[in-house]
Amino acid sequence: MRVRKDQRGFTIVELLIAIAILSIVVAAVCGFILVGSRSYATANSDINVQQSAQLSLNQMSDVMIDTTRSVNYVGYDAGGNPTLALKDSEFTFTPEDKSLIMYNGVVEETPSAVPGGTSTKTVDPGNGNKHYHFYWNKASETLYYSQLDVQPGDVDTSAIAFPTFDPADPIGAGWVELATHVTDFSVDLTQVEEKRVVMLALSFLDGKKLYTTSNNVTIRNKIGVNDAEIEPLNRRKTLSITPRDAGVILEPGETYHFSVPKVTGENVADKSVKWSVVSASSSGTYFTDVANGILQVGTDEPAGTIQVMITSNATDETGAPLAISSPITVYIKRVRTVSLSKTADADATNAANQVSVGSEFTISALVEGEKLGVQCNGCTADISHDFDVVNWRVTQGDAFLDIVDAGDCKKDTKYCVKTGTPEGTVIKIAATSELGLPTSRLYPAVDGEITLTVAKSKNPALPLTGGKLTYGSKEDDLVHNELQSDPDKGELRRDGEKLITAIRVVDNNNPGIENHKLILFDQGGRDTRVWVDLFDLDLNGSYTFYIQVLDVAQRNGNEDTYDRIWKEYLKDTSETVPYDYHGTRYDYRSVRYALLDKPKATYTYDGVKYTGQEFTLRPIDIYLDNTMLMDRLKADEDGYIQVNGNEVMNNMKYSIYKGEGSDRSTWERLAYFDEDSLSYKKGESNLISRIDSGSATLGTDVTIGLGREFFMQSGNGGNREQLCGTYHVVPGITYRNKKDGEERVIGWQGFPECPYTSAGGFHLTRKEKYYEFDESTFHVELTDKYTMDIKHDNFTGRVMFPKPEEMRTSWRFPNMMSTEEQTTTAPLTVMAKRGNNNWTENLTFTYVKYHYVADEKTWVVEPVTFEYRQGETEVLVHSYGKYKWDQEEEKWICFQAGTTKKRPFTIQQFEFNGSTYRTDFPIPTDSDFPFKSGEGETRRTLELYDSNMNQANNVPVFTVSCKKNGEAYEIEFRTEEGAPSWEPNNHQITVHHYGTYTWSPSSGQNGWTRTKGNYTDYKTNYVTNLEGAVVNGTSYKMYFPLPSESSFPFKGGATKINCSNVAYAVTDIYCKSADYTLQQQADIEYTHSGNTHRITFVNRWNGSQKYGTFECTDGGTGWTKVN
Repeated sequence: MRVRKDQRGFTIVELLIAIAILSIVVAAVCGFILVGSRSYATANSDINVQQSAQLSLNQMSDVMIDTTRSVNYVGYDAGGNPTLALKDSEFTFTPEDKSLIMYNGVVEETPSAVPGGTSTKTVDPGNGNKHYHFYWNKASETLYYSQLDVQPGDVDTSAIAFPTFDPADPIGAGWVELATHVTDFSVDLTQVEEKRVVMLALSFLDGKKLYTTSNNVTIRNKIGVNDAEIEPLNRRKTLSITPRDAGVILEPGETYHFSVPKVTGENVADKSVKWSVVSASSSGTYFTDVANGILQVGTDEPAGTIQVMITSNATDETGAPLAISSPITVYIKRVRTVSLSKTADADATNAANQVSVGSEFTISALVEGEKLGVQCNGCTADISHDFDVVNWRVTQGDAFLDIVDAGDCKKDTKYCVKTGTPEGTVIKIAATSELGLPTSRLYPAVDGEITLTVAKSKNPALPLTGGKLTYGSKEDDLVHNELQSDPDKGELRRDGEKLITAIRVVDNNNPGIENHKLILFDQGGRDTRVWVDLFDLDLNGSYTFYIQVLDVAQRNGNEDTYDRIWKEYLKDTSETVPYDYHGTRYDYRSVRYALLDKPKATYTYDGVKYTGQEFTLRPIDIYLDNTMLMDRLKADEDGYIQVNGNEVMNNMKYSIYKGEGSDRSTWERLAYFDEDSLSYKKGESNLISRIDSGSATLGTDVTIGLGREFFMQSGNGGNREQLCGTYHVVPGITYRNKKDGEERVIGWQGFPECPYTSAGGFHLTRKEKYYEFDESTFHVELTDKYTMDIKHDNFTGRVMFPKPEEMRTSWRFPNMMSTEEQTTTAPLTVMAKRGNNNWTENLTFTYVKYHYVADEKTWVVEPVTFEYRQGETEVLVHSYGKYKWDQEEEKWICFQAGTTKKRPFTIQQFEFNGSTYRTDFPIPTDSDFPFKSGEGETRRTLELYDSNMNQANNVPVFTVSCKKNGEAYEIEFRTEEGAPSWEPNNHQITVHHYGTYTWSPSSGQNGWTRTKGNYTDYKTNYVTNLEGAVVNGTSYKMYFPLPSESSFPFKGGATKINCSNVAYAVTDIYCKSADYTLQQQADIEYTHSGNTHRITFVNRWNGSQKYGTFECTDGGTGWTKVN
C-alpha cells in the first residue's frame, strides 16, 4: 500500500513574499509614528517658545504699566558704551546688548524752613514700588532681570546701582534669568510722550523656527523718556582679592586654616584662588592645602613674621594672574630671650652684677619675644603665663646662696649670700621661660642666666635680711630678730637682757644729718620690731633706715634710767654712716640698713600684672547695657610694693580725665580727689552728673565705682554718644600712718613737734594725706559704632550690636567658640536708631542665638524677641534675621531675612517664688531648640507670666540641662547660689531646682509636661587632693599644689615653709567652714628623691611632732598619705 506524504505548510517563496509585505506595513506604521512624534516635538517646542515669549512679555508689561518716573531704552556697542534711543533705527551701530530700565517713585521738594534756604528733595517710594532693569545679552541669547527697592535718597538716578552685568557669571552678579533663546529684543518709545504707549518685541529661535511676539503697553502715569544717565559697560576682565584674616598670630608647629577671601570682579567666571608662602625661613613652613589656605608653620621656624599671598587662578591674555592680594603678615609668636637682672639689693652700693655677704637681693626675669601676651589664632592657650619663668636654679655657687623668698617663682626670686662666702666668688643663676618649655612648645627651651660676683660691701652697715619694709605692715612683718645677731659676734645673750632699738631714718633726697629722724625705744620683749609708720613719713619720699639693737641691762642689779641710756647712746654714736653705737657700757650688734621707696600699685588686666606702670584697656562699647564694662580689671592687693595692700585697698581713690594723646595738661578733668579737702570734686566738664564719696555717674546712667575697686557699669539706656572718647584713670590712696600704740620711747630727734603726750606716751599728730599713683594711670576708649542694620516689620533701623571681642568678655555669651548653636543667658538690650530718626532708643532681644563658623573664622548671630499680648495663648516670635560678622567692615552682615511666627506657651506650670507662671522654652521640633544632640546644658533667662499676663520680677538666669531617654527628652531648670564675697573660703553652693519637664514626639504634645517639682540641695566647687593630716584628733583635707604646677611652693629650692593652705575638716562635705588650725600650728617640710616628692606637716614649735606625710610622683594628680 502506498503512503501519501503530508503536503501542508508554506513554501520558501510564500514566506519571502509574506515577509516583504509585512516589512512594507511596518515601515509605513513606523514612518507614521515618526512623523507624528516629530510633529509633536515641533509643536511642543513651538508651544514652549510661545509660552516663554508670552510669559516674558507679560512680566515686562506688568511692571511697566505702573511706572511712575521714567523709562529708558539703551543699546551698548562692542566697547560697552551706552546710547539712549527711542527705537532701534536710531542706533548708528548694531547693539551687542540692550537694556530697558524703569525708574519709579515720585520726586518731592520740601521748601527750606529758613527764608532763602535750599529746598530738600526726596523720593516718595509709594506703595512698595521698585526700580526695574531688563538686560538682553546678544552673545548668550538670554534676557535677564533685576530690581531694587525705591529709596528716599534716589533723587539722582545715576546713583541707583543695579548689579554690574558680568557675562561670565550673571547669576552670581545678582541677575535673574528671565528667558533663553532670545535672538532679538527691541523697544519702541516714540509714542510714550503723546499716548504713553511702549511697544515691546521679542524674537525667539528654538531649533530652526523663529518666533516673534510683541505687545503694546499703555502706562498709567505720565513719565519721562530716556532722562537717565547711563554708565558705560565695563567689559574688561577685573578681579580683586581681599583677605579676611588680618594680624594672624601662630606659634611654631601650629596649623591654621585661613578664612575664604573676598574675591570680587567683573567678566571673570573663575574666582578660585591659591595660597603661597612668599617669605619664610624654614622649609617646614608651607601650605598643606594651597586651594583652601591651610598653613603649617615649621617647628623650627625662626622668623618673627612670615608673608603669605593669595593669587587668582584666572589669568589675563598674557597668562599672568588677574589678581594678587597684598601680602598677609603672619606673626610667629615665640619667646626670643629671657633676661635676668638684679632688681633689688639690700646693699645699695653694689653694682648691677655684684652682691654682698649677708645681703638679700632679688633676681627678676624679663621675657621678650614676638606677640607675647596676645592670644594665638591657632590655639586657645592661656596667655597669662607668657611672661612667666620656671625652673629657677643656681648653676654655679649653689653652696653660697640661701633662698629667702621663692614667691610664686613666675617673675622673680629673692636670695641671700651666706656668711663666710669669699670675696670674688662667682654665682650663676638661671631660669627658663614657661612659654618656651619644650614640653609645652615645639621649639627649643629658652633660658636666661645671670652671672654675679660677691663683692665687698661699700656700705659699712649690713643689709636688713628679714624682708622689705612696708607702710602699714602686718604684725608678723614687723619682726626683724636678725638685728640681734652678727656674723662675727653671734647673738645677744639671753640671760636677763633688756633690749632697746635705735632707728634712724635718712631722707635720701635731703640726707643732711639735720634732717634725720631718730628714735630710741624699749620694746619690752624679746622680739625686735621695726615700725615704719612710727615716723609719720611722706609716702612720696625715698628713705634709708639704719637700725641697731642694744642690750642695756646692767648685771650689777642697777638699771640705767631712760635719760642715762639716751645720753650714753648719743655720746658714743657716730654721725656718719653707719651711724652706729660703739660705746663700752652696753652690748650691741651691728647696724643694718634697709631702703623704703614710694609705694607702687599693682593691677591685673587680662591675666597680666602691671606694677607701677601705665597700661591701656581694650576699647569698650558704651552702649552695652547692664554690663560691667571693665570686668577684667582688678586691683591686686597682694602685689602692692612697699605698702600693705590689704591696709590701703579700702582707701583707694580714682581721678578721671578725658582727652586724646599723652599730654596730661590737655586732658579735661571730669572728677578728681582733692588733696586739701580729702573729698571728691567735679571738674570743669558737665559729663559727670553726680559724684559722692564712693561713686559717680557719667552721663545719665553709667555708674563709676570710685572705691576699693574701680569699675564702670552701664545702665538701661539713655543717649551716650557724647560720652565717647578716651578716658584716663589715675589711682591714688588716702593714708594715715598707723598709730604706734604705747612704745616706751627713750629719746628722739628730728621731729617737727614734741611727740610726747601728757600721759607720757609717744604720739605724733598723724594726718591723713592723699597720695597719687600717677605712674599707674590706665586708659580706655569708649566707642559707639552701629554694627548691625535690621530690616523687619517689628523694627527697621541701625543697632549697636556687640562685636565678637565684646561678646567673648560678656557673661551673656558663654561658649563663644562652639560650632553648635548657643543661646544667650539673659536678654540683651542694645542702643538703636529706628528708621531715619536722629534719636536713640533701647531695643531688647529676648535672646540671641549664635555659633562659630570654623571654616570662615567668624560668628553667626540671630537676635530674637518674644512678644506677649494680653489675652493671647500664643507667643509672637520675631527673628530679626541671621547675621555674619565681617571683620573687614567691622559690621554684622545680614544673609537671611527675619521672620515672625506664632508659638503657644510650651510650659503651662512653672513655680517661682510661690506662684505659678506660664513661659516658653523651645520643644525639640523647634528650630531654636538648643540641644540638637539631646544632651547638654545651657544658661537661659525666662519671661514668666501669670494667668493675667502679669510678668514676674527678679527672675534669675536659669541653668537648663537636657538628657534623652529613648525618644523622650527631659529638661530641668536650676540656679546655683554661692557664698557671699566676704566668705572667700566658704565653698558650699546652694542649688535651687525649679522643676523637671518631659516631651516625646509620639505624645503629640506641643509643650512640656512637668514631672517633678521644686526642691533644694547642695554641692561644692572646691577640689581637694590631699586628705588625712590629723591635728588634735581632727582629720583635714585641702588642695595642695602639685609638683608640676607653677604654684608649687618648693620650686625655688626651699625645703621648709609655713603652712598657708586653707584646710577643711574631712566631715565638712561641702567645704563650708575653713579650719585654720593647720595654718596656725604647722610647717611643711619637703624632700625630693628621684621622681617622688614628699611633704610632711610638722608642729611649728616642735618639729618632732608630725601631722602626716604625703607623697606625689612626677605627673601625679594628688597627694597620697604614707604616714
